[in-house]
Amino acid sequence: MESKASSLQSKIKSSKERSRDHRRRKKEYYSGLEAKIKQLQMQIEALKEENIELRQRVVHIPSKISEQASHCTESNQKHALQISENYLYNTMKKNLKKEPEEVRFSMIEQSVEEVRDCSEIRINYIKQCFSNIINNIASVGSKAFSAIFNEMKVKDYAQCLQAKKRKRKYFEKEVETAKDIFLAYEFSEITTKNFLEYKNKTYRNCKKLKNMVHQIARVRNELLNCYKEIQKDFHDAEAKGDNEYTKEDVSTCLQIWNRMKEKGLLSAHNVWEIPYNTKTNEADFYEGAELTDTNT
Repeated sequence: MESKASSLQSKIKSSKERSRDHRRRKKEYYSGLEAKIKQLQMQIEALKEENIELRQRVVHIPSKISEQASHCTESNQKHALQISENYLYNTMKKNLKKEPEEVRFSMIEQSVEEVRDCSEIRINYIKQCFSNIINNIASVGSKAFSAIFNEMKVKDYAQCLQAKKRKRKYFEKEVETAKDIFLAYEFSEITTKNFLEYKNKTYRNCKKLKNMVHQIARVRNELLNCYKEIQKDFHDAEAKGDNEYTKEDVSTCLQIWNRMKEKGLLSAHNVWEIPYNTKTNEADFYEGAELTDTNT
């Protein structure tokens, strides 16, 4: 009987010990979870602060790439934009698919910032494109005649061509105009005759080009103002917290855009509904907004 009682007491004791050990392990487990939760919360707060800091830097501090791009040629600016786009649409897409946990939101936001409509790299590139169009829209000779007609009427231009001039060496002045330089030189009879014969056409063509340059400048400014409005809308949404997203959303968007690009659905003709120029004779005039090739 005594042995049975002792055995029973030992079983009860071992059961209590097991319960006590279980409660101890359970307590340690929960304590470990709480410590991990606190650690994760601290990491989340640190990432939030880093994210806020990076957003402020993106908004207020121009990137070195953007600053350098403003002084680069059009080809260099285009190359910088292509590098940024290739990183977002290809490299970032692959990283989000293979190792999403390694991609930080700050990395995504910085990549998007460099390629969106109103990014500094894109704006500098667009400005340089417009400058190149305006600077190369006419030959040096046409620019010279346009500058002359800015200071002289066609009638005065003709009179100056017909007037007898003394041959004299041309000396540069501190302040000189296109008219001053033009009046300082003489032409042969045949050249003078040609200038007189085509004076009205020359004036008309110079005026057309000048009006087109003004139109291009207005379109440029309208486009830059549009970028400013897009920028304002973006920051308004950001301030309200309406631009939140997940990494899965970014990955999905990148897949959609790449698939549409591969199918040719993002070409200028398709996106902006620009008709193709179907004329085969290069002598034919263009009509409306048609284009032969957009190189996209």
